[in-house]
Amino acid sequence: MALALLGARAHARVAHGFLWAEDATIFMKQAYEDGLSSFLIPYAGYGHVIPRSVALLQAVTSSVYAAPYFYAYAALLIPAASCALGYSSLRRTICSDKPVIALVMSLLPVMVPHEGEVYLTVTNLQWVIAPTVLALCIECFFSQPRTWVAPVVFALGLTGPFAVIFTPVAVVGFLRKRTLNAGRLAWASSVLIQASVMFATRTPGKALAELHWRELFCVDFLLGAFLPEVAKDPSTVWYLYAPFVLGVAILVSAAAPRERAFSLACLALAVTLWALGVARINAPEVRIQHMAAGARYLIIPTVLVGWAILLGMSSRPRWVRASSGVLMGMLFLSTLRTPFVQPHARWEISPVGPSAYQIKAAPAEWSLTYIELPAP
Repeated sequence: MALALLGARAHARVAHGFLWAEDATIFMKQAYEDGLSSFLIPYAGYGHVIPRSVALLQAVTSSVYAAPYFYAYAALLIPAASCALGYSSLRRTICSDKPVIALVMSLLPVMVPHEGEVYLTVTNLQWVIAPTVLALCIECFFSQPRTWVAPVVFALGLTGPFAVIFTPVAVVGFLRKRTLNAGRLAWASSVLIQASVMFATRTPGKALAELHWRELFCVDFLLGAFLPEVAKDPSTVWYLYAPFVLGVAILVSAAAPRERAFSLACLALAVTLWALGVARINAPEVRIQHMAAGARYLIIPTVLVGWAILLGMSSRPRWVRASSGVLMGMLFLSTLRTPFVQPHARWEISPVGPSAYQIKAAPAEWSLTYIELPAP
């Protein structure tokens, strides 16, 4: 199902191939030039095991001209597999008796409103698989993980910073039951390695810029996902923003005790990740919105808010379940009404010598030249 949903949203990229920015300049270039040692090269302050694996597999199995299609298909299949894995983990833990809710929760990474930057690009796989990283964390620390989960957790934990960010959830689970298993050891190992890389490659930060009031109160993040037209109108936004936030709080508080605890944790993580995104961009002239610059920083917080609302459906009152369903319907309608800003972008691969190629990837200003075997 995730494969069909994502394929439908990004059908032009599937049909014509797709390269996005660092797909070419970082992962493709370093796979050809550095081979296996490229796995030891951090980018953006952390490791990227899964994108590096895709890039190296492409480099050793297919022609350079096949790269846009190889990358696009890999970035279609990996999120689909991640959603399936997330569903499997959620069914074993917080949704053991709620298969439909588990299904919707697992599909949210490919169903939330987004301008399209993170989809069908190996560079941004970390954003789409992050909710599954959290689901596996819950399985490892709040349940008995399956044997094969350990290597998967290790690989996902070394793709992006999210295992490190979700560590407080793991700590709470460990304190509840202080035992060790393969899943917990794999999680701890990946977090230790990734945190070490992040610490070693950290750069001095600058003072946090003054926030726009819409960012300070998460208006573009929260209301922009469910009611994007209202969020744009400053004359009416506050009349709906406060009731919206209050309504979500009521839905979460009405959930069963276990689901309420996980819902509150999801909301706390959502706000934390939103704040980290604002701090990461740290530019007063850039407002992080779902259909504008910085949209990637909103995809996981939006998924987590959706998780909190869906878990509210576990409550007994029908009005709570109905209200949660209405909110999720609004979210999905917003997704249907917001197609990708750039459905497809032209790419070019051309030889510039006996063993060199120039690659032009989206956006237009990204290009590179790298060494490869002579063109046939």
